[in-house]
Amino acid sequence: MKRIFKLALLTLVLGLFSQTMNGQTLTASGDKPDEMAKAELAQLDKELNLSDEQERTLFRAIVKREVEYRKSVKGKDPNNPNVAHVARKLEENFNNSMKETLTEKQYKKWLRKQ
Repeated sequence: MKRIFKLALLTLVLGLFSQTMNGQTLTASGDKPDEMAKAELAQLDKELNLSDEQERTLFRAIVKREVEYRKSVKGKDPNNPNVAHVARKLEENFNNSMKETLTEKQYKKWLRKQ
């Protein structure tokens, strides 16, 4: 009887601890603000031939816009006047950052692509 009990207990313990554990593994979903900013910045660099300083400044601006958008707008009703106002304000702030960072020629080219 003790032997059967020990075998059953051992089987149970091994069964519980043999489950695959992936709680601390990271998956590259591409949905993080910095990953999205890198992709968008690579496209902008290809189109506008950005300097290193411009790249750093625009990376921060893109990440900031994405984080604020997710916090304030994403998943909410776009017909809500408050949400629409916040979305317009975020785009306005981003456009101002672009205008301050880019040269006049780059900015005009960027506006045409929008």
